[in-house]
Amino acid sequence: MLYFVLSNMPRWSPAVFNAQSVFNILGTMLCLLFMVSFYEKTREDVWKELNAAIRLLDENKGRRG
Repeated sequence: MLYFVLSNMPRWSPAVFNAQSVFNILGTMLCLLFMVSFYEKTREDVWKELNAAIRLLDENKGRRG
């Protein structure tokens, strides 16, 4: 992607800033918000599962000893 950006840079021209630009920016921000919220929810779920597994291992360790 970096190659694509750098190789096409000389052909870039100024673009107008209109409603389509605003919608593109808002859409991008919305997608990023969804991605971050999904990441945080997944991270929280994994943390809960990990803690449950640790507790289960501790309980089993206590029963053996």
